[in-house]
Amino acid sequence: KLNVLDPQRSLFDLIVTSEEVGCEKASPAFWDQILLKLKNLGPVQVWSIGDSVPQDLIPALNHGWKAVLTREFLTSPPEAPRQASVIDHLTDFSYD
Repeated sequence: KLNVLDPQRSLFDLIVTSEEVGCEKASPAFWDQILLKLKNLGPVQVWSIGDSVPQDLIPALNHGWKAVLTREFLTSPPEAPRQASVIDHLTDFSYD
């Protein structure tokens, strides 16, 4: 996915996907795996970027991370929580 989403490695240093972890994002096990990966990295900035409020944004916000709703692949985007950012395309993402 990193090769597809960020082939130049200009946006992200690390991407964690449900396919890589072996369980879906709604599962606490998915978020536990992210915490394990982050444990060895020291202080980092974490964003959850996705198109599902309950699966991508809410768990990230509950962990104190930033959340970004991407509308790129949605025909009728959901309402994003007020703490989340909204982008139309992944290429619109910025660290601001």
